[in-house]
Amino acid sequence: MQPDTTKPKNQQYLTPVATANGLFGIILALFVALGLYYSIATPIFEAPDEVWHYAFIQHLAECKNLPVLDPAAPGSWAQEGGQPPLYYWLASQLTRQLLPANYHDLMVPNQHAELGTYRPDGNTSAFIHTPEEAWPWSGAALAIHLARWFSLLLAAGSVSAVWAIGRTIWPTHPLRAAAAAGLLAFNPMFLFISASVSNDNLATLIASLTLLALARLVRRETIAGWLAVGVLLGLGALSKISTLALAAPAIIVLGWCAWHKRSLACFLLRGLLLAGSALVIAGWWYWRNWQLYGDPLGLNAFVATIGPRMPAISLLELSAESQGFSRSFWGVFGWMNLVAPEWYYTLTLAIVIVAALGLGLAVARNLVGQGRRGARNWLLIAVGLVWPAAVFAGLVRWTMITPASQGRLLFPAANALALATAYGLEQLLPGRWRHLPQAAAVLLLLGLAIWVPSGVIAPAYRAPAALSETQLPASMQAVGTSYEGRVRLLGYELAASSAAPGGIVSVTLYWQLERPEREPLSAYVQLVDAGGQVVAQRDKLLGDALLDTRQWQPGEIYAQRYDIFLPADTLNPSQLELIAGLYQRHSDSRRLKTVRDGATIGEVQSLAMMVSISGPGVDGIANPMQITLGDDLDLLGFTLGSDRYAPGDSLSITLYWRSRAPIAQDYVFFTQLLDASNGVIAQWHGQPQDNTAPTSTWVAGRIVANTVQLQIDPAAARGGYRLDVGAYPAAGGENLLFGDGENHLVLGWLRIE
Repeated sequence: MQPDTTKPKNQQYLTPVATANGLFGIILALFVALGLYYSIATPIFEAPDEVWHYAFIQHLAECKNLPVLDPAAPGSWAQEGGQPPLYYWLASQLTRQLLPANYHDLMVPNQHAELGTYRPDGNTSAFIHTPEEAWPWSGAALAIHLARWFSLLLAAGSVSAVWAIGRTIWPTHPLRAAAAAGLLAFNPMFLFISASVSNDNLATLIASLTLLALARLVRRETIAGWLAVGVLLGLGALSKISTLALAAPAIIVLGWCAWHKRSLACFLLRGLLLAGSALVIAGWWYWRNWQLYGDPLGLNAFVATIGPRMPAISLLELSAESQGFSRSFWGVFGWMNLVAPEWYYTLTLAIVIVAALGLGLAVARNLVGQGRRGARNWLLIAVGLVWPAAVFAGLVRWTMITPASQGRLLFPAANALALATAYGLEQLLPGRWRHLPQAAAVLLLLGLAIWVPSGVIAPAYRAPAALSETQLPASMQAVGTSYEGRVRLLGYELAASSAAPGGIVSVTLYWQLERPEREPLSAYVQLVDAGGQVVAQRDKLLGDALLDTRQWQPGEIYAQRYDIFLPADTLNPSQLELIAGLYQRHSDSRRLKTVRDGATIGEVQSLAMMVSISGPGVDGIANPMQITLGDDLDLLGFTLGSDRYAPGDSLSITLYWRSRAPIAQDYVFFTQLLDASNGVIAQWHGQPQDNTAPTSTWVAGRIVANTVQLQIDPAAARGGYRLDVGAYPAAGGENLLFGDGENHLVLGWLRIE
């Protein structure tokens, strides 16, 4: 008897479903595993706003009441105390048995952290990290990790909801649903936020469940389904204000159902059910806000606490932040100050472009059906578009009020974006190859998601390793200066002895602890010009907030790199002095004294006396600028031979002027070199080009180069001198005013040696 080899009629459909189910299970397991990896790789409170989110949770666990926003005394929760409380209450129930008393010990900020700005030499850590955070976790560290795992559980629910939405709207395309789940799950930034303490995770879950409930209502409308949507809208309103925008897709589906039934009563009754159930659940919170702040959303107190955007910004100006916004959707970690390599953003942008092309092709092919089925498909498309559009519109408005150009704030709508991306990627290739772009995108994101914790996050938060004396580089310039017998500066190493204006001077200092320290110490490195003015400075905690001096052992040596960014208007050419000093973290006025051979020298240690600053300038002008003088002149810059001279030397300077309109009178220009008491040691005054071209003859828009010679007083004392320029009417009168209201302009400081 021959075995029956005929396949069931639905076998072709069942096989992809089984495959898709298996793929989704793998995706979900990988998401949870990666989320735990991110949670461990990211130090406590090094995710955006995590410290304030956890402070809200801790307050609920300890005090069992809601915080009140007070801009004058914002509390440890800062502006996050004005967030709807559902996420925080749930997390507090999970951690309330711990009630860690030491959580304030983990909230010590790094005063030198640069949030929102990437600097390759460090200052990435927003907080000082101590062994209290180390494994095995206990106290506050354990409570915070539990709260992170709760967030991860919520995010896993969001991934599952996206899978369920895909299965609902595309019942015959299960692999498309699996791809959508993978695209959301393996977005490295989504993983990063999922593994942190943030109410975004509950908001994203509730938004995803709401879209799922609406999709099912489109397939089969029931009163129980509308009640579920109303409950979800209420829970969303208690999770994050941005979820109020879920009312938009809900109203669209409600309108479609009423139109389909040709019943206004259907619209009104179900609308009352939606609004009533949401109001019962969340209305009390918005009433509380109204009573406390005079604003049901509480945004006035929120903005007053976080601070408004100053100055105000227009939509056109806001568009300049679009690149940072899009990049932070895919991966700007830490406190928005830890970026991936450029190729990372190129790859994620490629996914977006390819998916957008596919969506365009789908529209061009008119793939949506006709008649009743077509109307349902158009409805699903409208719901899928209106939700992220509503969230984005609210985010744009919020960003115009207060600085918040962060793509992660779009995550409550990432569910719809993942579904749209999966659909778009499937439209590019025909037949059995159609899933290839989806698979490539999911695998690419998976690879990035696996790499980011070890390739981007962990290196930024890796504590420095101690060096032995034999490991000190031979190229190190020895110093050997002690700071009050507490820390010794063994030496330094300059990456380069020259730089251009606007460039970077990079120096590595080698520090050695001489005795146990009871507090963190900060170091500062300065570049000082010929007049003793600080041109640029870099401050860092010794140990980069990851291993502060309290954790150093006497005799240990640590290397620390400092990248000092030069202003674009640094005098060109010039010679800058590099100096270094130490101070106590809580008081930068308490600068440690340098000691050599038992004698106190001062507060700073001079390192390199000559860091050469030089560059090509712009259009032949070494020091370009554009400063108005009076009503009709611009100073475009100047060129100077050097910033150091000897008594009796001749100083040559070329000033570049341009008239903005015909000048009715003649001006006399002056250039002078002055000491600290405004005593003149060199000067020139007259009209440009040896008095042959008075300003009344200048052609509007033409640049006039005025080269003058100043003879320095042979009796001039050694020191720094101010180089000034200005002008006054030849017929007499007061000096013309520059744009800042001063009657002279300081071009820079020179030194007489």
